[in-house]
Amino acid sequence: MSDNSIESVGRYQVTGEVGAGSRSFVYKCFDPILKRHVAVKVPSIDLDGDEFRDVIEKFHHEAEIGAQFQHANIVTVYDVGSDVFRLQDPDSHAHFLVMELACGINLRDYLQKHKQLPVEEVLQIIFECCKALDYIHYKGVLHRDIKPGNIIYDPDSKSVKITDFGISDYVDHLSKKQIGTLPYSSPEHFIVDKTLTYQTDIFALGSVMYELLTGVCPFHGASVDEVASNIVTSHPKPVREYREDIPMQVEFILLKAMSKSQRDRFQNAVEFTDAVSLAMKTIGKGKNAHADKRREDAEIDEYLLLRNHSWFSEFSPAQVDELVRSGRVLSYAADEYIVREGEEASSFYTLLEGQAEVVKGDQFINQLNPGTCFGEVGHLTKTSIRTASIKAVTSVRVLVVDIHKLLNMSAESQLVFYKAFLTVTMERLLEKNIQSIALN
Repeated sequence: MSDNSIESVGRYQVTGEVGAGSRSFVYKCFDPILKRHVAVKVPSIDLDGDEFRDVIEKFHHEAEIGAQFQHANIVTVYDVGSDVFRLQDPDSHAHFLVMELACGINLRDYLQKHKQLPVEEVLQIIFECCKALDYIHYKGVLHRDIKPGNIIYDPDSKSVKITDFGISDYVDHLSKKQIGTLPYSSPEHFIVDKTLTYQTDIFALGSVMYELLTGVCPFHGASVDEVASNIVTSHPKPVREYREDIPMQVEFILLKAMSKSQRDRFQNAVEFTDAVSLAMKTIGKGKNAHADKRREDAEIDEYLLLRNHSWFSEFSPAQVDELVRSGRVLSYAADEYIVREGEEASSFYTLLEGQAEVVKGDQFINQLNPGTCFGEVGHLTKTSIRTASIKAVTSVRVLVVDIHKLLNMSAESQLVFYKAFLTVTMERLLEKNIQSIALN
């Protein structure tokens, strides 16, 4: 419940209402110091003493967990605190949590309007959620409350953001099997000798995917115990019984994500993302058959390509995501030149799929396999002209990052890039030295 008469929360000036949860309310506010719009969460005004204290404790916990995340698919936490002028009164607005104001609507409300979502739209949403989980898990954290109400979606920009880390915790420090929202809880929540793992979030996201496709929760029951029992022992109704347009490939993804056994589930968020990415490519085949073969690839699997290549092994999921957003993935046919000797060196490349070769004039120099990069020497040495050509041997896909975009990336990402560049350059120098010694 909100208080419509409230004009401010701390220094934040109330400009509207975002929505309400079971025990909190979110205002749209303006920060007069940092000159930005934010979302400010406050406890509901009708909570009793114990509930109120529990919500405040969760605010601080959510801030501690969420403040470390900087990712395009996660709502950023800015601040947590109290309004000292209101602390003397029993006012719920004396305590607050300040977050990024994400554009869009939560998936619970969006689904109520649309009942069932198109398969491709669902895959796009789940793909973005998987990237968020990959990053959260990389940080060693379980979300533990993945559900439609905690996912913000903007249909216009296709932006997807996960929010609400109130019951999240580090996987190595889980004190108890705290249950988030029952219909999306995993079987291991209710089995004594099972522990919660990253696959707990994967099961929950699979349940969300099921609901987006069918319009109904996968597990039902007349009581809490009945719902819990169904989660542990029963399989949800096959999605193709609700909709005939759902491909078998998508149903397989759901079955794997929502497997009762953790052993049979996707082992991590990258596996889940990979399966969704493949489905997106398969379902989208033929739609762009007449498009320019050099266009930026509209099939969104670049993230997986980079995450699965050893060259990017030291990049965090967030840095890989930043790279995907900064770069372009282009396709070239066999025997087509990717770069030519004498051209201006304004970009660097990473070979993602296929094979290419380095040639100088008509002379073969070296073969390039997936995961290798080229064009970095021109950047490191500030040389503006390419000294060799790169030619596709088979059909290839390459990631292209313009130098000026690299310079606009975060300092942490640039540091990892330069380290990788130098490593590649040193390996090539050593390889040439060995070849030279062998010839002599």
